[in-house]
Parts: sequence; C-alpha cells; structure tokens
Amino acid sequence: MIKRLLIANRGEIAVRIAAACRELHITTIAVYADSDAGSLHCRAADTAVRLPGDLAADTYLNIDAVLEAARRSDADAIHPGYGFLSENAVFAARCAEANITFIGPAAAAIERMGSKIAARALVESQQLPVVPGYHGADQSPQHLLQVADTIGYPLLIKASAGGGGVGMRLVEHRDAFAAALTAARNEARRAFNDDSVLLERYFERVRHIEIQVLADGQGNIIHLFERECSIQRRQQKVIEEAPAPGLGAVLRRRLGEAVVAIARAVDYTGAGTVEFLLVDNGLPEADAEFYFLEMNTRLQVEHAVTEAITGIDIVQWQIRIAEGRALTLAQADLTIRGHAIECRWYAEDPDRRFSPQTGTIDYWQPAGGAGLRIDGGIHSGQTVSSFYDPLLARLISWAEDRTQALRALSYHLERCVLLGLTTNQHYLRSVLQLPAFGAARTHTRFLQQHAEHLSNRPRGAVAQCALIAAAVGYCEHHRDLSEPRTRNPVLPAGTGATTVRFHWLDREVVVQVEPRPVANRTPVFDACLGDRHFAVDIVGVEVLPAGVVRFDLSIDGVRAVYTLRVARDAIALHSIATGSLYLPLASRFTLASTRHQHGGYRAPMPGRVVEVLVSAGQQVERGAPLVVMESMKMESTTRAQTRSRVEKVWVAAGDTVEADTLLVALEEIEVMP
Repeated sequence: MIKRLLIANRGEIAVRIAAACRELHITTIAVYADSDAGSLHCRAADTAVRLPGDLAADTYLNIDAVLEAARRSDADAIHPGYGFLSENAVFAARCAEANITFIGPAAAAIERMGSKIAARALVESQQLPVVPGYHGADQSPQHLLQVADTIGYPLLIKASAGGGGVGMRLVEHRDAFAAALTAARNEARRAFNDDSVLLERYFERVRHIEIQVLADGQGNIIHLFERECSIQRRQQKVIEEAPAPGLGAVLRRRLGEAVVAIARAVDYTGAGTVEFLLVDNGLPEADAEFYFLEMNTRLQVEHAVTEAITGIDIVQWQIRIAEGRALTLAQADLTIRGHAIECRWYAEDPDRRFSPQTGTIDYWQPAGGAGLRIDGGIHSGQTVSSFYDPLLARLISWAEDRTQALRALSYHLERCVLLGLTTNQHYLRSVLQLPAFGAARTHTRFLQQHAEHLSNRPRGAVAQCALIAAAVGYCEHHRDLSEPRTRNPVLPAGTGATTVRFHWLDREVVVQVEPRPVANRTPVFDACLGDRHFAVDIVGVEVLPAGVVRFDLSIDGVRAVYTLRVARDAIALHSIATGSLYLPLASRFTLASTRHQHGGYRAPMPGRVVEVLVSAGQQVERGAPLVVMESMKMESTTRAQTRSRVEKVWVAAGDTVEADTLLVALEEIEVMP
C-alpha cells in the first residue's frame, strides 16, 4: 500500500493528483523550482521539497534531484503527471532501483511506446495502419531532407519523445525544412533530453481522435471510449470533448479493439492513450480510414472529459493499479453518460501570435455551478514565469447533451475573473460560439479555417464600454473607495477632464473623462471616446482584496459590472461581456520606444535568449535569423525583415528578458535599382 506519494510535476496537474490522493488518504509531497515557490501546487500537497534552480533541466527534469527529494521526504511512490519525466523510461527504471513505486507503466513499455519511432514499428507489426512517414535510425539532416522530399510537403517534423506540441513543426515547403528541423530538435532536446525526430505526412483535413485505456497488468484491459481533440493550434490541443460528435458504435468498437490490441502487445500497465487520425472520406463506419499517431504512456491533459462521461477517476485508478490491485471494471459494464467539453486557459496573447505572457495574477475568482469542473494551478498573487508551460487552468463542463455542455462551458468561462496578465479567455469563447463548432464540423485545421472570425478582444460597443469603464476606474483610483457611494455629496467642481491613453490592438486609444457635479447623486461622469460622448453613472462600488474594485456602472443607461485593478502601467478589467482584459497604458510603450528610434528588433515574448546569431557590423539578408528565444517550452526566432547591417546587439545567450525588450538594432541597406 502506498503511504507517501511524491508528485514530480507542477501546476494544475500536480493539484489534481494531490486531490485524488486526499480521497485515497495518501500523504502527498510536492516539489518546486525556485520560481514556483509560491505556486498553488505547493499548498495543495501536505509538504513540499525545493528543487534548486529555475530551468526545467535543473529541476523537474533532473532525475537525481527528484529522487533525492523522494528520499528526503520518505516517499514510497512517485506520480509523474504529464510532460517532464512522465514518459522517461530511465526515470521509471531508476524509481524501481530505488524501491519507489512509479505510477505508470513499466520502463520497457515506456521505452517501446513512449518513443514515437518504436511505437510505429510495433503498431505496424500488429497490422494496424500508421500515418505514412519516416521513423528510421538515420537522423542526419541530409537523409531526413531526402526522405522529406519523398514523402512530400506539407509534412510534420515530430520529436520522438514527449508530446504536447513540443518539438513539432509543420513544414509547408522544402526551403523551410532545415530551419524547422533545427528548431524542433532544439525544443525536444531541452524538454525531453532527446532530439531524435520522425517525419509524417500532413493531412489537411482530418479529425484527431484518441482512446483512453486502463490495464492492470493482470490481463485485464479496458478502454474508456474516445475523445475528440481536433481543435488544435500549432499541433497543440486547445479544446477537447467526449464522446466524439457523430462517432457511431461500429467505428467506436473498431478503434477500441485496436487500442486494446496495442496495449496487450506491449504488456501495458496503468493509464494510457492511443491517438488516431480519422479521415473524413464519407465511407461507412465499417470501412472508415484511421491511422495510428502515437501512444502516450501517461495521464493526458484532457483526461477530465473522460472522467465526466464515465464516472471513473482515472488518477485514482492509476494509483490502485500501481498498488497491484486488479480492475473491477469490465468493458461490458461501461457506458457513456452525457457529454463533456474542456478548454485550456493559457497565459498567452492571441493578438500577438499567441506569444506567452508573464506577470502576476492580481486577482483570480473562478466561476462555480452545476456541471462545472475547474482544474487549476493558480491563485491570486501568484507569479507566472517564462520557464514553464503557459497553461493556467482547464475548464470542463458536463451536461446531458453536447448543446447544453457547450452552452454551460461558454457561460462559466465568461464569468471567471483573472486580472493581471493577458490570457486567451476571450479567444476561447469566440471559438465556442462559432456556428461551425456548435454544429460539430471540426477538424485539425478548424482554427486556421475560421481565424478571421476569432478574436481575443471585444469589438464595437462592448469594447467602447470596456475602455470607458477602465478610464473611469483610473480616475477613481486615488479616491477613497471605501466610502459609501449610494448618496454621495456634490463632486468637487473644477477638477477638469482626465485623459487616459490605452494601447489597444497596436494603436493608441484616448478616453477623456470629466466629473459632472450633480447634487445627491452617485458619481456621474461625461466620457468621450473618439467622436462619441457617453454619460456614466457609478451605481455601486465594492472594494476587494489586492487593490481590486468592482464597479456597477451605467453607461448611457446600460448597466454592467466591471471588476478592475489599476496598476502603474496598465489596467486589468473584467466583465461578462468582455472576459478578462489587460489594458496597457500607452505611456508604457512611448517610453519604451525612446530607447531606439529606428531599426530595433524587440523580444516578441518574455523568455530566455537561447542563441544570438549575429554580431555588430555584420551584414544580414532579408529573412536571416538574428536571435533565438525560448519561452514556456516553445522556441521563437526573430528574423531580419530587410537586407541590413547590425548596428548593436543588446542581449547575450542565457539572458532572461521581458516582452518588448530591445534585442538587436539594424540599419537597412538601400538596394540600388
């Protein structure tokens, strides 16, 4: 029996595992990097052990450090969660050598299926279809390019180890192959300590379907039906649901039987997921084409939707199986109940090419209600760093049918309040509200197909009211908001108008707000935005912790509640109509731009400088790489936009920089006619 379990992970999955252990009455130990010292997962566990450093390689990927933490805390089991060491066969073997129970399959199974290359070979031996591609031992760039030419473009370069979209690149044409291969290998090496890759044919319009499996190592193997994971961006899942819309019993049985056969062939133990591409070719389900993608020998991020429709706690069953207990569930006993949809809430800015965002979560107030589950790893006051994945929380809704589950998820999502940094909240809601998503016309290119209809910021009157509310909040910031506002005296006369300048979608927006003295009334303002004028009444005020204020505002007779916090250089705001917004004050960008007047290239995101590829005086051609950065496990390369000469380099490899930090200054070279 397991008594003390160390969670070798962080964030929301560590919190989720701790909750499962509490129900099983198992003591939990968290581990944390220095930048995670104040994170929620440390509070969720019974005790926590520090892993010195910040980089994943020094902390959560450091096998020796994790095992030492287990020894110091007298842990008799380790749950790896997902990512990091969860699919590392060496780590599983080291746990066994230390007489520590590894919550997952045996090292041999991880080695065979955790490697996408070895997994493809095994599946082919079972006479099951795999995506056409290359998974050979020759990993030289020259050979891989030759194979890519044979497969044809577009194609995918995928890291053999790990998952989550890390170490994966879509290559549209031959000229982009070399750079994509280098970037994919760099990401894979840093994330998984393994830079081997495979190449796969890329399908333009397919569905991504995966099957959850449980095996107890005693001959009992069941599948827990399918999940639809087609809503993806950069090959990383964004929205998942179960069951897959429109999937019938015949195809469900075919997929389930294939998964059980794969698990049995590899002598699998624990929870795992087998992923497939389903080709939409209009054939009957008995003849429908599907291809094996990979097997994830770990818990999946999206496991919660399966738990919702089956009533089975997958994490608890992982632990029971690791204790040597047999499955008490038979395939014939399992049924699908209702429908569940999950969305991933990221610290990223869709308006800036989904660049990761860092900062402090000033205020976090999750929604609540029947059928809603939030798996989160955040709290008010927590710092979001650039060292790890930008996933903040997962929202899961369950209802009797898909229509109700979708409506509930959108409803609850817009009522979650997160102030302090930009997230993809409004973007998620715009996806959920697309008619095509409501009709379940999903495929892996869905987000690209509908990109012009997706936004992370409100438009029109909703956006105008949000900016006015933020400006009013700015004006009220220095007033004593603890005083009752229901019967205010006359506001001070002669205070004049206040001008508030916001940076909004790469342009400056100016709002002017002027108090209007009205006797025996709540505060009244005249606001001007562009050529429009608005009458604003503060109907009510509630002061919340951490300098957060909730205003009940009437703007031209339309009332809404705005929760906001005014900081030195930005205003964070939330309303049901807008979701959570982060509104930088324009002065922040004006000051930054004075550092260099012309030809400056700035960091597209906060993160760490991996490599500087140029030096002062060097001449570069258009498209030449200048600086490579890494943030939250993703790599980004800044490239020259014109033929130029390098004037100055402000950063060096290893530097940690904020977004908009000046990296390199270039002087454009005139091209003679």
